[in-house]
Amino acid sequence: MPTPRFGLTQPLDNDPHMHYDFNDAVRHYELHTQTGVADWLQTTPADLEDSVGEAYIIPAGATGDWASIPVGSIVASDGFSWLQVAPDDGYQMWDRKSRRHLLYFSDSWILKPGNVHGGLYPVVGVPTAFPSSAFGDLIIQGDMYVNAAAFNNPDYVFEKYYTGDIVKFKDNPGAAEYEGLRSLEEVESYVEEHWCLPHIPESVEGVFGRSDKALELIEELHLHVFEMDARLTKIERKFENGAN
Repeated sequence: MPTPRFGLTQPLDNDPHMHYDFNDAVRHYELHTQTGVADWLQTTPADLEDSVGEAYIIPAGATGDWASIPVGSIVASDGFSWLQVAPDDGYQMWDRKSRRHLLYFSDSWILKPGNVHGGLYPVVGVPTAFPSSAFGDLIIQGDMYVNAAAFNNPDYVFEKYYTGDIVKFKDNPGAAEYEGLRSLEEVESYVEEHWCLPHIPESVEGVFGRSDKALELIEELHLHVFEMDARLTKIERKFENGAN
């Protein structure tokens, strides 16, 4: 009869196979209590003999001997075959290859939220899915806010251009310092002298502040495109009138 928690084989009294049953139970228990795996995304089975003592997590798309093993299972080689156990919610593993802390949650392995190991790989939120291509230094499920606010759109650029003043968006960061749209000649002269775009400081900035300034420049680029389009349209109409 298997044990209720891990399903380990319990040898019976006078069981002639007691020795083998006990060894099998010990191997499975060891696999259940593993704290780390060699790789959680490897799809090609490791060599049975060379990987004795290593554990792996079966990913989606596994091939060979692993293809028939349920995705998410923890497996280890005994030198002859792959022992396997099914994890429960709450199981945790350290993946040595990617140096990531894993958590088994809702029938799948995910990066453990809110943990930083050795200054690497903070995870914010509880990812509902984690494709193998989504490696990075910061992984977020949801959105990112600062001081309970998201990005501030610098729409004062448009307001200043079309009205000559900033009223509606006067409280947006950057509005008080904004002088208005520069001509392309002015921008070129500034870049030639400073080797950077206007309003982009050389000092270090956070992602929010720098993104707001980048969007400000994008809005200015649209205004320049609008102006050039208007001039081209005017020229085309002159040619059309001259042709007629």
